[in-house]
Parts: sequence; C-alpha cells; structure tokens
Amino acid sequence: MYISFRTAVARVLRRLRFRIGLTVRNLILAVAVVAVLFGVGVGLARRRNRLLEIALEHSGHAGMDGALILTEQGPAYIGMTTEKGKWHEAMRRKYDYYGRHPWLSMPEDPPEPE
Repeated sequence: MYISFRTAVARVLRRLRFRIGLTVRNLILAVAVVAVLFGVGVGLARRRNRLLEIALEHSGHAGMDGALILTEQGPAYIGMTTEKGKWHEAMRRKYDYYGRHPWLSMPEDPPEPE
C-alpha cells in the first residue's frame, strides 16, 4: 500500500498536535510575560547607559592627571602622578565593566582620596 509523503506527514502531525486554549486568561498571561521581559530589557539598557556615562566622566577626570594611550585591552592612562588620578582610572574601569555587564550587581565605591 502506497502512502504519499503529504499523508504521512499529516498523520504524524495529528499525533504530535497539542492544543493551546486561546482564552482571555491565556492572552492576559502572554501579554504580562511579554511586558515583564520588555521592562527588564529597558531597565538593563538604561542602567548600561547610565554606568557608561559615569565611566566617561571618570575618564575625563583621569585624563587631567595622566596621558591616555590605546592598548589591545582598551584605553589606559599612563603617568598617573596623583592618588586621585589613579582612583578616577580605577572608577572608570569599574563603571566601564559594569556598564558592559549591567545584569551584575556592583560593589560600593571606595572613598575618593583628597
């Protein structure tokens, strides 16, 4: 007995078919899940932008105390002469890292030297 490919596929799909009840309750749940996922994404994007802006501010302050060079690992400052300049460079690296990984929790900043 010959069975066409289309008939065989139809039989398999009938056996594998599952039914999703399209109810108001399920639609509300689906919308809630999408809203939560969207909210988390927007929150992470905002946190990322804020942390990278802070890193840029620290970069400007560190640039006043040392010379900026570009390395394979990214920007770095050389010739830091003050503790405050070194602190700004450390803060730039920290905020840059957590800006690129916004889902991680960030430790407290050390106090700024005088």
